[in-house]
Amino acid sequence: MIASVATPTFNKDWFVHNGPYAMVKTEFWAIANDTIDKMHEVQKTACAQAREHLQENLTEEQKDYLSSTYDPEHMSYSQYRAFLNDLCKFGYFAEEDKPFVSCGVESSGELMLIPLSYYPLCGASYTADAYVPGQTEFPSKSGNVLSWAGHLASYGSFNPAAGRFEKTEQALLFERLRDILQQMK
Repeated sequence: MIASVATPTFNKDWFVHNGPYAMVKTEFWAIANDTIDKMHEVQKTACAQAREHLQENLTEEQKDYLSSTYDPEHMSYSQYRAFLNDLCKFGYFAEEDKPFVSCGVESSGELMLIPLSYYPLCGASYTADAYVPGQTEFPSKSGNVLSWAGHLASYGSFNPAAGRFEKTEQALLFERLRDILQQMK
């Protein structure tokens, strides 16, 4: 059973509004940053709880369905969202993890909005692959989700206690996606 935790929220009085934009007022920086940290903790807890119930593998029937419905090397963003929905329906992927793999709220067309509480904490570095600008966004021009997921599965951050790079939580999610995409080929 997944326990519900209240998500911290921002107070509109903390911001100066300028048209569609808003900036945190100087006197509220500390409380706004504290709220962001609390949002990250709530989201991290929700994701960890959801992951406890995931299947390790898909059935051959589920893989056949995905293979006949989606092409890992040619997907539109709408198809990618449907693919993730199917993986969640099969119990292979958690709904709570979708925002971490560029599956935000689709408002109009191909626009992707991701709530602030889903943004990962800073400090990610790059490991095996060289940095390519724009590679973290959905590959809308090529639609090659397999290649994109493989690239993002290589990201890590340096763990000074262990003295090595370790995969980020987001990289582990993309690795999970890449593994099933490879099985579909």
